[in-house]
Order: sequence, then C-alpha cells, then structure tokens
Amino acid sequence: KIPDGSDLLAHHFFHGKLNDSSVHSKAITYLSRAAQRARLDYANEAALFYLERALGLEIRWQWLADQTALLHLLGRRDEEQRSLERLSNAPNVPPTQLALSRSAYFEAISAYDQAIEQLKAAARNAMVQGDRASHAHCLAELGLIAWKQGELDTAESNYRSVLEILHGDGEFRGERADARYGLGLIYRQQGSYDAALGEFGIALASYQALGNRQSEAKLRIAIGHVENRRNHLDDALDSYRAGLDIYRMIGDRSGLGAGLVSLAQGISAAGDLESANQPLVEALEIHQALGDLWWQTIDLNELAINAMLVGRFDEAGRHLERGLSLSREIGDESGVAYALCNLGQI
Repeated sequence: KIPDGSDLLAHHFFHGKLNDSSVHSKAITYLSRAAQRARLDYANEAALFYLERALGLEIRWQWLADQTALLHLLGRRDEEQRSLERLSNAPNVPPTQLALSRSAYFEAISAYDQAIEQLKAAARNAMVQGDRASHAHCLAELGLIAWKQGELDTAESNYRSVLEILHGDGEFRGERADARYGLGLIYRQQGSYDAALGEFGIALASYQALGNRQSEAKLRIAIGHVENRRNHLDDALDSYRAGLDIYRMIGDRSGLGAGLVSLAQGISAAGDLESANQPLVEALEIHQALGDLWWQTIDLNELAINAMLVGRFDEAGRHLERGLSLSREIGDESGVAYALCNLGQI
C-alpha cells in the first residue's frame, strides 16, 4: 500500500468521468504521483501499472522513460525494447535521454558497439547543453564497458575524466560515486586491494546517503570480491549475501544473477564445490533469460572451473568452448584469453 494516498486518488479519478477535463487532469496527476511513490518503495509492478494507465490517457516522454527504466531493472528485455520504441516516437523526448535509455538496453544484452555509439551521442548532446551530470554519467558507463572488455587504461581514463569534470562541485554525488566504483574495480583487478577498498568505501557512503539501494548492492558485491581475494571468506560471504538481499528486495534480476555468481565464488573458495554449482546454474538461467552474453561467459567459466576441480573435464570443456564462443561474439578479449588459458589445462 502506498502511504500518501495517491493510489486511492488515482483509482478514484481514473474511474471518474474522464471526459470532464478537470477529472482527466486529476487522474493524470495522481497516477503520476502514485507511480513515483511506488518506484521509491520499489513496488515495481505497481509503478508499471500506474504508468500504463497514465500513458493510456496521455503520452509523455517522462513516463515512457520511467517505464523503460523499470522494465530494464526487472530484466524484461522484450517489453523494454517495445517501451524504447514508444519512447523514440514520443513528442519532445530529449535526445540525451533517448540515447541513455537505448545505451542501457544495448549494454544489458552485450551489444557493446551499439551501447558505445549511443553513449557517445548522449555525451555530445550533454556537452552542448552544459549538462555535466549526464556527461559524467556517459563517461562512467563508457568506462564500465571498457572494463568489461578488458581495456583497463581506457576505463581508468574515463573514470578520471568524470572526477575532473565534477571537481570542486558539491553536487553530483552519485556521478562521482560511479567513478569511484569504477576505479575500485580497476584497482581490484590490479591486485591493489587497499586502494580498491578505499574507492569502494567512498562510493558506498555516497550511495547510502542518496538512498540508492541498487548501487549499494553492487558495492556490497564488489567489496565481497576484495575480501574473497584476501582470503577473508566469512566477510566475503557476508558481503555477497547483503548485496543479494538488496537485489531481491528491489527486484533487480540482472543484479541478482551477478550476486549469485559472486556467492558461488565465495562458497567455492571455502571448498564446497558442489554447493557452489546451484547458484551458478541459477545465475546462468537468469542471464540467458536476460540475453546478457557477457555474464553468461562468466557463469560458464565458473561452472567449468568447478568441474575441472572435481575431475569432470569433458563437462568443463563444454562450458569453456561455449564461453569462448560468446566472448568472441561480444569482442571480450580478456574473456577469450581466460577461456583459452583454461582450455589449455584440460
């Protein structure tokens, strides 16, 4: 139940005499408020319900952008694509917003070339408009894609550019946190664990202050990975489970899949290889349903390693061959190298 009463008012006016302009206007107002309230409460299905009703009365690009973002969070890619098409045809949609919505969709299905194209277009528009927040967001997302593709220098350059653009400005705390998170990923990959935790700690504090639960969850997972690599396995598992709890609460299927892989890695590091398989299988099913090829390569590599460690080499080989094929498909050079390295050990 939405506590401010906007849901009841939305229901009342929506079922009123909508041919009366005053009733029509109030229905739109309260449907919009109910959707916003539901989003804040992570009542995602309720938010979609109110948005669809509002869109039935009037087409506004803001509502279509919100609908697209909700479907993205829930991992409903076919519906997200249809919502994107409606957003593309909406009156007065800002080019930056449209490009950002498109880039999020393409990144989620591992269509990185298209995602990069949209992010660069959004960045150009943001610069022309003097929109520093959107420009910084684009650079951070470009950094994340570069990191996924193993291009650490490019990723770091993008993240540092974000901090330079926003230097000395007390606003844009979330955008700066995104850059800190990205730098932490790079430090972690380089084995600089103290530096990684320093960046993650700054980002986590910012996300918590902003009430950004989705980003808080990804920080919990990221911190768990550092603790795992430092062999602090209990701390790692606690962090993974804390992140998973948030992802389940907010309905983020992509985050849930990523968190399950992390949990499996922690369980495997603790020596329970059989128990580690179940979350990996579940993660693979989620990522297949979402069409996320990059994460599928991670799932398959982890399943292969577990199979190798218990002597199931044929099974490991099948997982690695499939992961290798997907890595080549999305241009992930580090994924290709990783799969080939492991195949060489069979």
